[in-house]
Amino acid sequence: MTRGFCKRNNGPCAVCGLQNSNEKFRKLTLEALTKVQNSPTVSLLTVQLQVDDQLCIKHYNELISYKRNISKYSKKSADKDLSYKGAKRICLREEVYHDLLDNTHNLEVLEQRVKDLELELGEYITKLKESSTNEPVRFSQFFGDQVARMTNILYQHQKGGNLPIFDPIKFVALIESRDINLRGFFDILFQSMNPTQKNHATKQMLKQKVMMLCYQMAALRNKQVSGTKMAIGLLMVGSGTSKNGINTLANMGMSSTYQTVYNMLKKNADDHKSSVRTYINSHSNSLLIGCIDDYHNLHGTRIPSVTSISQISHMATILFNNVKITPIPYISSSNTSIHNPNGVDASILKITLWENYMISFAMSYNSLKTHWAQFQDITTANESSLLESLIIWTQVY
Repeated sequence: MTRGFCKRNNGPCAVCGLQNSNEKFRKLTLEALTKVQNSPTVSLLTVQLQVDDQLCIKHYNELISYKRNISKYSKKSADKDLSYKGAKRICLREEVYHDLLDNTHNLEVLEQRVKDLELELGEYITKLKESSTNEPVRFSQFFGDQVARMTNILYQHQKGGNLPIFDPIKFVALIESRDINLRGFFDILFQSMNPTQKNHATKQMLKQKVMMLCYQMAALRNKQVSGTKMAIGLLMVGSGTSKNGINTLANMGMSSTYQTVYNMLKKNADDHKSSVRTYINSHSNSLLIGCIDDYHNLHGTRIPSVTSISQISHMATILFNNVKITPIPYISSSNTSIHNPNGVDASILKITLWENYMISFAMSYNSLKTHWAQFQDITTANESSLLESLIIWTQVY
């Protein structure tokens, strides 16, 4: 009869396959398997170990108990006084003495190198601080230079008699073709507006707003760049904006003042009148004049405002066409032209209208009343006579 507990771990070894009744085997637990994963010899294993696998003593010590002979706490070395004392004589070998000299020289070199590195580090820190301090200044100089270049281009474009460009693509092409240093400046402003989070239609509108921002910056730098401000002012006047409203926009830097816009409208009207007169005079012998339309808008709301008291309007459309054919020849023996050198002569028109039409039409009310007495019985009058008696013509001078 055997005394004590029965032997539970009988092998075989999961690594080498050893199975001997006299050999001691150890079973792997979860904690032991974790130690196996940290073992320096785990990379040499050809099998995959698992919990409850058995190992022989040899492989157990190699994989799990490999730190057994290493002390947990290393013994601290005692401090020794290595300083030189004159009362104590030391005898050194020659090669040890030369090694000490070399080490002393190397130490001096290392100390000098450390000082040089400290000096270089200090200079680098100083430059880094200066660069971080001057970065806003450099950006301000860059931005100011870009705005100055763009302002000069827009001023020269307006000075040449050109109208403002309201297409962002053409605007970018204009400034970048005139100055290569402006390439990418419009895109910098556009990207700062976070266009990636917007759809295509919003991006196109955003480009137009950035373009107007460029015009506004140019106008703030040079007030002579006023093409867009004038265009906005003319639009406001045409839409019925009051004088105070236009001047408010002008104070915000978005429009020209009302007086400036009014002067521009007056100048445009005078220029148009002068150009029409010049055209008529230069083509007086071959000019065809026709009245296309005479428009009267008598239906409107009579609500007085700051700028107007009604919306009644009158517009006449007259066509001037230069007929490129042989002019009518002279008909007199004295070579007197039948063409009126004055073109459209108002005096001739008034005389002709008066002699042919207005004398017969200009009948007063009292003179017309005498004709009404002829109709004792209105039922006996014909329609034409009745209508003629009811018409009262007003004399026009």
